[in-house]
Amino acid sequence: MRLRDAFFTARNRDAFTRARVDLGAFLEASLAMVNEAQLRGPSARTGLCLYAWGAARALARHHRLTREQRRQLVRHAVHGIARNYPVDCIPACGGPARRAAMAEGADVVDNWMMGENDAPLRCAQLLADWRAGRE
Repeated sequence: MRLRDAFFTARNRDAFTRARVDLGAFLEASLAMVNEAQLRGPSARTGLCLYAWGAARALARHHRLTREQRRQLVRHAVHGIARNYPVDCIPACGGPARRAAMAEGADVVDNWMMGENDAPLRCAQLLADWRAGRE
């Protein structure tokens, strides 16, 4: 291994760590105004899972992660949501409403990274829409 490669790898690992920390902080902020009643039922949980998926993809772009690191970050986000709020998100990823939930997660995290703090409100609204069946 060349010395340059050692520095490049360490820099990427640090970017992945920063991305994971940002993802955790973002999801915590997003769930600040969400109560357990809003997460009853598979529609709201699927919406939250897709929201986190979109946010992870946007954070991966922001931190310039490698392809494998992007996959790991998305996997971390999806598994974290599914572990806390059981839902099988993977098969439910088709269709325009589901793509819109992912886009909403990406949009909110982009704004959040720029200092806009409306993530809790937007996440709560997304969950209300999904729970009401407006997918």
